[in-house]
Amino acid sequence: MSVAKNTYRTFDRFKIEFQEAWRNVRTGKVASDVEAIRAFSYYCAGLRLGGADSAGISIGLIEMLKKTEAWKNKKMDASVLKNPESGTLFITDKANESLWEIWHNDAFILGGIHSLSRKGFTLVSADEWEEKAIRPSDLLNKAVAGFNQLDFADFTKERPLRVTQREIAGIQEFGYSKIERGANVVYKLDPKKQQRAEDATFKAFRSYADTFGE
Repeated sequence: MSVAKNTYRTFDRFKIEFQEAWRNVRTGKVASDVEAIRAFSYYCAGLRLGGADSAGISIGLIEMLKKTEAWKNKKMDASVLKNPESGTLFITDKANESLWEIWHNDAFILGGIHSLSRKGFTLVSADEWEEKAIRPSDLLNKAVAGFNQLDFADFTKERPLRVTQREIAGIQEFGYSKIERGANVVYKLDPKKQQRAEDATFKAFRSYADTFGE
């Protein structure tokens, strides 16, 4: 399988940059070894799903991903969070929200970027809300229906990016371009931008994604 030159091939190398890039957003402490181990397993899952024999990587709102055949057929068995070596969807449910963290999400997406995926990323059931910023107060007051806390990357921002918006910003910055295709939108590796995917690092991905949603 062809992968980017900056692919993290060992946990030790991944851990160093992961902990430099991420401090725990709740405590301010450097991400723990346990968090790094989990993040590395999700990063490897992104590499696997982006591989030449894979169907590619699905992204989107939890509510939309739960409408896919993979979820309907397998439920939590399809979850990368529960089954990093066999899952196909980076998805959780209310009983397992403790597994999800934004830095784990970034690790999964970066793995997909580094896979140089031919099938790319598929935004499942894209809709108008993917284009809109929503204030936390609107969400908490239930003025905006259909979203939960895991749809948002950072509640400290005035208009926080939805997680899918953060993913889309990252994959487009690091080598993938949008191709319209029916109800879903596909982002495929752009040969003219492949060097960006080759050069992507954990710190660069976070630094870029965190410039949004102020």
